[in-house]
Amino acid sequence: MSTGARASELLGATWRDADPGQQLIAVIRKGTRPLQQLPASPDALVWLRLYQAQLQGLVPAGPDDPLWWTLRRPFRQLGYHAAYRMFHRASASLGANWSPHDLRHLAAYRMTRDPGMPLADVQWVLGHAQLSTTQLYLALLQQRARAECTSYCRFLRRLAQELRQAQVSSLSELPVQDEPVRRSLVNSLLAHLGRACADPRTEIAKDRWDLTVLGHHGWLAFTGISQRWLREAVKGWAAHDLPRRRGKQAGARLHEIVGATVRLSATLRAGRHDQGENQPGSAAPTSRRSCTGWPSCPPTGSCLLTAASRPARTRDGS
Repeated sequence: MSTGARASELLGATWRDADPGQQLIAVIRKGTRPLQQLPASPDALVWLRLYQAQLQGLVPAGPDDPLWWTLRRPFRQLGYHAAYRMFHRASASLGANWSPHDLRHLAAYRMTRDPGMPLADVQWVLGHAQLSTTQLYLALLQQRARAECTSYCRFLRRLAQELRQAQVSSLSELPVQDEPVRRSLVNSLLAHLGRACADPRTEIAKDRWDLTVLGHHGWLAFTGISQRWLREAVKGWAAHDLPRRRGKQAGARLHEIVGATVRLSATLRAGRHDQGENQPGSAAPTSRRSCTGWPSCPPTGSCLLTAASRPARTRDGS
């Protein structure tokens, strides 16, 4: 959505094609196949960097190596069909029915709504050879957007009428037929109702947090940390740190720290005879600064990661 590129074009990118400093990503366009640099949003590049950090040391990272990989072993270059299935699962969990190409549609629609962006620039970003293709493309998108808005309101009114007639005690008791828009609407309403009624204290007790309940965006999963003591320590730190952060990127730092801890957990599993399940110690470190380099320990009375579990520093500080 950030670049307006086709999914197949982005999936063909290599490490050298991403330029976070200039906020650009290069893709080989469909058709004549020229290499073209497209602007990308800062948010998109932050998530790309977190993704690269998660795969660091696990996949080749040379300039000509693929940028996108599967997250399951054996690691393979991420292809279109695998990306489509992954996107479809994420979309279904939200009660929607989107495809990767819908993000390109949304990017095109947003660009045309910008009064400062000429149609020729939209054509260049989308990679259309003819301006007439862009004009036809956008006319169809506008018609579709108006139709979907009308359809959504119509289904919402019908759903409200059915709820009154059925007098069900819960929205989940209403039978969902094979009508995709109706099923998507019910699932979306259930998700929003669940978040509205959720308790933050209950949410932080889980191993996968819905950050919307905590006033932010997205999800934060601790399931990759297999050692219970380490997982609870990171959750305690995250619960203490999250309220101090603001803005759309509030969860980005937490994702980075949790991702680093997942790698630490894997190292403990591989390097210790007990797979790191036994807590190294319970004595609190003498310094208020935590042993992992985080700004502060969680307010639990003591840090669960002790100085004894830290690797010794060399003279050069490594």
